[in-house]
Amino acid sequence: MTLVDTHIHLTDEKYKAIPIPNELDCIISLGTDLKDSVLAMELAETNPRIFFGAGVHPHEADKYTKSQLNDFCRLYDHNKCAVVGEIGLDYHYLYSSKEKQLEVFLVFLGLAQQHQLPVSVHSRKAEREVFNILSDYPGLNVVCHSYTGDIETLEDLIALGCFFSINGMITFKNNTNIVEIVKKIPTNKLLFETDGPYLAPIPYRGQLNRPEYVKIIAEKTAEILNTSLEEISKITTENAHEVFFCDLQGNML
Repeated sequence: MTLVDTHIHLTDEKYKAIPIPNELDCIISLGTDLKDSVLAMELAETNPRIFFGAGVHPHEADKYTKSQLNDFCRLYDHNKCAVVGEIGLDYHYLYSSKEKQLEVFLVFLGLAQQHQLPVSVHSRKAEREVFNILSDYPGLNVVCHSYTGDIETLEDLIALGCFFSINGMITFKNNTNIVEIVKKIPTNKLLFETDGPYLAPIPYRGQLNRPEYVKIIAEKTAEILNTSLEEISKITTENAHEVFFCDLQGNML
């Protein structure tokens, strides 16, 4: 059995000295701003099974300046950079203005096209606007990270060809919406993530979300879809291979 954690924030200091479990073929650690993205790159250089993403989280959008552009481009040329992200829109907390979030999101979608990389997209309370924007980027490999929006927008994103990464929320008691979302997603568009250090699955909710907990997410998803853990693990690992262009030993193609 093999699994891939497609979205985690290993640069968080809580992860110091935590080993990468053997059942994970590879892990992708996402950056949230330039400094964090550089740290993610440096971490990826220490372990053949760790890859990284570089981007500006919508919470950090107000901190982005054009002077950072060349630094991000250098990160995207690194042979262990698997994705542009974490990027997107978040209209729930508004730690950055909507205008700045949109500006930065468009910048990084353009960079993804330029560097031929997939994107990991955050879309809290902004799912319809994100869909409308992504519709202008045909051919871009999109991973909708931690999608919690409505079913109509979900179906539109599926029609657009997006992938969806499922995390520990699938195990929560108030997970009815997430269960319906998972049932709608074609299995060839399904991925797993921990989104650590956040959103640890039951029975570890409120604790540090460790990379190995992706197996709990896989088990719960297999139960919901009435399939085996081995089958859903195989499918999602192949999907990760397709999106992020890394083979089953964690090597970039």
